[in-house]
Amino acid sequence: MSVTKILFASDSHGSKMVWLKFLNAIEVYKVNVAILGGDLSAKEILPIVHNTKSNSYQATLLGKKYDVKSKQELNELQERAKYSGIIPFITDNEELQKITNDREYQRNFFEDLDVASVLEWIEIAKNSSFEKNTKFIIIPGNDDSRKIDEALRKDDLILYPEQEIELDAYHKLISFEYVNPTPWNSLKELPEKELKKKLMQKFDSVNDYDHVVAAIHAPPFKSGLDIAPKLDKKKRVVHLLGAPFYSAVGSKAVREVIEQYQPKLTLHGHIHESGGFTYIGKTLSVNPGSEYNLGVLKAYLVELSKEKIENFKLVEDTGIKRLMF
Repeated sequence: MSVTKILFASDSHGSKMVWLKFLNAIEVYKVNVAILGGDLSAKEILPIVHNTKSNSYQATLLGKKYDVKSKQELNELQERAKYSGIIPFITDNEELQKITNDREYQRNFFEDLDVASVLEWIEIAKNSSFEKNTKFIIIPGNDDSRKIDEALRKDDLILYPEQEIELDAYHKLISFEYVNPTPWNSLKELPEKELKKKLMQKFDSVNDYDHVVAAIHAPPFKSGLDIAPKLDKKKRVVHLLGAPFYSAVGSKAVREVIEQYQPKLTLHGHIHESGGFTYIGKTLSVNPGSEYNLGVLKAYLVELSKEKIENFKLVEDTGIKRLMF
């Protein structure tokens, strides 16, 4: 019996530690297909200001102030930030002022940092020891800019899911990076009606749904994969009896499309707090969740045969120790 092993993780948000653990997991589990879902973009940046008078570098990382002078200390500071999902950059006071005051310059600057981070990750992957016939797929998410899309399209290692991708002789992958509206007004959001129309177009481009794997960034509504703290109009967490109040925030359109087409497997992310699995009809839906800020890899390992899903399990971390400086 031929079995295809798929490793799926999501929402790494700039964490180099998660990326290294993902690459290690590809080798440890000897997977045929590795899929990293968005979001790839970091949520934080770290300006490291160069003081030319003292030839030193100052930064505040995770509440601690640093003043470093040697190249080794500077490299360690940068790596510490990257392992925490924070993108460091060396700057001066003049440029920092421009980044702070010019919103358009700020947006482009941050997007370029994210692209550089992703390209660095890909170079690490090219020098890794996993089997080179492994299909390596990276799917952007709602926080990822079009610049990241273009960088992935151009790379010769990464399979970018413009159209469907053949996973093996029987299964095809389709993907969808848009999400239903959020309080954060992120880059790739759509009203539910429009989201459903676009997602149905994706499904209508393939057939034989018993052998379709769908990577859909937004989890389905009220699936247990979409539970997050409820926010008020000022984006503050709502509390009930002193505890955070949680609610379902997934996409109704995504759920309706899964119910209609019944693919074999759906892969989700987006809601970090809500890892797990569920069945919607005969479709297995998984969300590994994310703890990128702790450097923890959370991923699903799924084994597919032509007839069925043979096995699936959540895997966390794969033997790489967190570097401490």
